[in-house]
Amino acid sequence: MLLHHGGDGFAHSPWPEPFPGLPEAGWRLLRLDRLGYGLSSARPLGFPPGFFESDLEQLLAVLDHLAPQGPLVLAGTSDGGTLALLAAALRPGRVAGVAVDGAHSHTEHATMVPVLLDMRRRFEEKHGPALPGEETRLATVRAWFEGWLHICELGWDIRPELAAVRCPVAVLQGELDGIVPDAHAFGLAAALGGPSTVEILPGGAHLCQKSHPAEWADWLRRFLATLPRPLDA
Repeated sequence: MLLHHGGDGFAHSPWPEPFPGLPEAGWRLLRLDRLGYGLSSARPLGFPPGFFESDLEQLLAVLDHLAPQGPLVLAGTSDGGTLALLAAALRPGRVAGVAVDGAHSHTEHATMVPVLLDMRRRFEEKHGPALPGEETRLATVRAWFEGWLHICELGWDIRPELAAVRCPVAVLQGELDGIVPDAHAFGLAAALGGPSTVEILPGGAHLCQKSHPAEWADWLRRFLATLPRPLDA
């Protein structure tokens, strides 16, 4: 299951396509639109401090509905990667492996807040101030900025929870990621309770899925090849 990033997350818009050989290898590809994105409903509460926990509850409900009898592999970018890790920590029997690209495990106020403020400034220069009845996509992005700035002030940190993750985890990080530094990726991997690998993609940005889609797809295929095929599990 593919889990999209936050902010202007593309949700059901194209991921790197196609993933050659996945159906023949026994894999079924699923994509989830979180509230406020893609084909899902709006987010009536926006992104309050516990938004990762509420999104996680919805993700687990989807997993229970779509795959009640077996585990899934979760591949997430940025916020989606964080959700994948939390799902693996809370429901280890439901998650066979996790692949994350630019995932967050904690906030670093000094580096993240200036980046978020600059991103919000550029967004508002392009789209203007909020207007009554504006489309869900724009309202979601505005709320996402406020939500992330708030948890940065609170010192959000899930590293203690990651010790419960026992499944294999592949961590990908863009060399030129301006939001999550390389050290963050290695610290995330060190907090995990199971096997993990870390790859730094030369020239990659935050969200290698967008900056280097072919390399991202190859990275995911290589990780899947290390796991038992679903039909064999």
